[in-house]
Amino acid sequence: MKRSQDEVDTLMNIARVKLREIEKSLDQIHAQKICVRIIGKLDLLPEDLKQSSYRLMKATETYKNFILNVCLYY
Repeated sequence: MKRSQDEVDTLMNIARVKLREIEKSLDQIHAQKICVRIIGKLDLLPEDLKQSSYRLMKATETYKNFILNVCLYY
C-alpha cells in the first residue's frame, strides 16, 4: 500500500476506535458467544492495535454461536 503517513494514521485511529467499541461490548459478546476474529497482517499493526486484537480473539476463541470477522489490512 502506498498511502501517506497522515492517511495511515487516520486509518489506524479509526481501527482503534472500532476495536474499543467491540471491547466495550464484551459482556454482550460473551452472552451471545460470539467468536471475534481479527484478520490481516497483525504483525504490521501498531503495538496497541496488535494487543487489543489478540486480547479480543483470546477472550472469544472458544465461542461457536456466531463469528465476527474484522479485516485489518495494513
